[in-house]
Amino acid sequence: GRDVESAQALLADAGWKSGGPSTGEDPDAPIDAKENGGAKGEKKEGKQGEQEDEATDDRPPAHEPAPAAAGASGGVGLVVSAAEAARITSVPFNTAPYTAVSRAGLLAQVASAESSAEEDRTKNGDRSEETRRAAERADQRAEEMKLLDTGRAAAVRTKAGRPLALRFLVPAGPGASVTQQTAEQVADQLAEIGIRTRIERIKDESWFRDHIASGDFDLALYSWPASAFPATDAGPIFAKPVPAANGSLTVRQNYTRVGTDRIDQLFDQALGELDQEEREDLLSRADSRIWAASGSVPLYQRPQLVAVRTDLANVGAFGFQTPRYQDIGRVR
Repeated sequence: GRDVESAQALLADAGWKSGGPSTGEDPDAPIDAKENGGAKGEKKEGKQGEQEDEATDDRPPAHEPAPAAAGASGGVGLVVSAAEAARITSVPFNTAPYTAVSRAGLLAQVASAESSAEEDRTKNGDRSEETRRAAERADQRAEEMKLLDTGRAAAVRTKAGRPLALRFLVPAGPGASVTQQTAEQVADQLAEIGIRTRIERIKDESWFRDHIASGDFDLALYSWPASAFPATDAGPIFAKPVPAANGSLTVRQNYTRVGTDRIDQLFDQALGELDQEEREDLLSRADSRIWAASGSVPLYQRPQLVAVRTDLANVGAFGFQTPRYQDIGRVR
């Protein structure tokens, strides 16, 4: 199962506190732990790696969430689904529940009318970019008010009045249905620990060029093929970004832009190491530091479907296994 309490404890240690009114309890205690009598959630082990890594990390600041609106000082704190949490796009709704529900009922009607009007304009031939955006904003506002109209609000983690809200980008094409479903499941799990995500579907033609390669995202999903030569092929994926002479940042294939000098050194040493056991040890040490840096998190290996003739042997879906091509052949 998922270690929800440890995840909540890590967020609390980083200063992200659960939303809702002050109850006199420890604000850093995990939400689940408070419901179970105030027991403190078990903390996860700290960041691994030696001190030298901490001095050489080059992590650009993440997108800062929008500041909290004036007057948002108290309210309900219920865990909601990721789909509901995604509809609240500015700050946690912390107004008094009865007032909020009454007001939201009226605003939902207005927002729905605005959304319908924008859809009518689009159907009548006005397909300008501004019209499309206005329709999206109206629809988003309508959904947001419907959520508040139910009297439920997200228990979003906050720091200094700002919610922990992340933009989660996924490709919008029909061939990305599995990626989109994965994003929904990840968002559901993040919602359980008070992290709000707003899933944005991006057109395929601008997915990598305008967002992934440029670093315009908080969270994103994409895949890498496995390699039998990680010292060569995985190095660029986890290499520390280097400033170029023109002021730009050379990231190679490390689109997370998170890396350390020590990880680069271990890959370089493994690349020139002829002893297999020593090379594997160097790569294992690099792997531990990559996990500690947490620039990316592997989720799963995609299943492989390979059609093979019945007269062939030792060939098929290899997964992460290194093929032994000398063993592949026809059955006599």
